[in-house]
Amino acid sequence: TVRSIVISNDTVMWIGTRNGLFNFNPKTGNYTSYFSSINQDLISPRSNYITHICKAQDGILWLSTTYGLVKFDPVTKRSTRYYHIPNDSTSLSNNYINCVIEDKSGNFWIGTRVGLNYYDAITQKITRYYHNPANPNSVSGDNILSLFESKNGAIWAGTNNNGLNKYIKEKNQFVRYKRDFSNKSSLSNNRIYSLFEDNTGNLWIGTYMGINKINK
Repeated sequence: TVRSIVISNDTVMWIGTRNGLFNFNPKTGNYTSYFSSINQDLISPRSNYITHICKAQDGILWLSTTYGLVKFDPVTKRSTRYYHIPNDSTSLSNNYINCVIEDKSGNFWIGTRVGLNYYDAITQKITRYYHNPANPNSVSGDNILSLFESKNGAIWAGTNNNGLNKYIKEKNQFVRYKRDFSNKSSLSNNRIYSLFEDNTGNLWIGTYMGINKINK
């Protein structure tokens, strides 16, 4: 099953599946596969299930997997791996990675099953964001399914059954958008699968039950 596809600068396709990473050259018709194994130093063991691929500005591929985050160099075919380390708050909050995006500053936002993570590319440190029931300005849920950066630099995070969040960097807090049965203008569903901004700046939201739009 194909989960994610990106195209590199030379028009080569990188395909993330449930069974490894594949490289397809449409000019030659050739496929190259990259599988995880104990003796292979490309992708760590237990991480053949690729949920999402992010191509960074420098061409590096960031692979979201069910067992950690993999930074993969398509030129050298080498990788750097990032995991959740118990009792280490600067590591990933969880090893099941749903999605990752690079923001305009070259830093990365990582959505896991248990928490939202921010990776500073310069300091190489990770900051975690969790839902806090006592704090209405915290992220609305910990299972992050989708991430998107809008043209104005806002980071949007869609959750599994807990709605949508907009991160306000200046205040280091989140604004929540959720399904409200008493409000017809609220989200149609709280499970957010995809996010997209059109040319006029409107945000389109793909949910479990319908498509929604937040006007600019």
